[in-house]
Amino acid sequence: MIVGVPSRTLPIKKNLKILKKIGYDGFQFDLSVCGIDTFKKSFLLDSEEDKCVKKIKKLSQDLNFPVLAAHTFYPLNSEDDTIIETFKKHLEHLKILNCKYLILHISGYNKDKQRLKKAINNLNKIKSIYKKKGCEILLENDHKPSLFITIKDIEKITSKIKLNLCFDVTHAMQSNVNLDNFYSKFNKKIKAFHLSDFKEGKAHKEIGTGILKKFNCFKKIIASKKLLILEVGKDVKKAKTMKEVTKIYKNSFLEVKNK
Repeated sequence: MIVGVPSRTLPIKKNLKILKKIGYDGFQFDLSVCGIDTFKKSFLLDSEEDKCVKKIKKLSQDLNFPVLAAHTFYPLNSEDDTIIETFKKHLEHLKILNCKYLILHISGYNKDKQRLKKAINNLNKIKSIYKKKGCEILLENDHKPSLFITIKDIEKITSKIKLNLCFDVTHAMQSNVNLDNFYSKFNKKIKAFHLSDFKEGKAHKEIGTGILKKFNCFKKIIASKKLLILEVGKDVKKAKTMKEVTKIYKNSFLEVKNK
């Protein structure tokens, strides 16, 4: 299934209509599309998030356009009890949205080993609750700085936590991680892909404009039945007209759909 990612720079309803018209099967939900900065917040338990989720659910129903993944960061600088409650709240949101996957940045773009250790312990406590409800947390590989980048580190961490992965190809390219090696190592654990292109140090670009297609695994990825989430927000953000926005989303979609 091909999944679109709304940009926080566009009105959400208009953005979703563009994605659906092009042919995307659904979209990835991030609180940032409602103007909430999930990266900076310590925890996500206030009423604004609940209002945002209800708004997204109504839009999804009105447009007949499903939420196929949710995306967030591990809470920053919070007590363990608060973090557990945060993930229970995330699970409530998934059920409201009829969505299976929560895609998570476990390391949160820092190299705090103690924080990562606590994250592993807390996620081990919460993952069974997700499973009972038919949902799943997927860990997304980061770019620098992080402790969740290299094949070696990810293999070590997932051996302790036993969670599956969302493979962000651009994050790997940013960090000089070979896509073919990563795909070969973790293919059985990968349940979703974040796809975008990478060119001259620029990330999350329109698919087909960079080096992504040079890797052998690209054809295998787009031929798979896993979620293909197209994160081309950097180019969308730079677009000056809705026509340009539509072109970026459509060209990326066709690069994945027609192969």
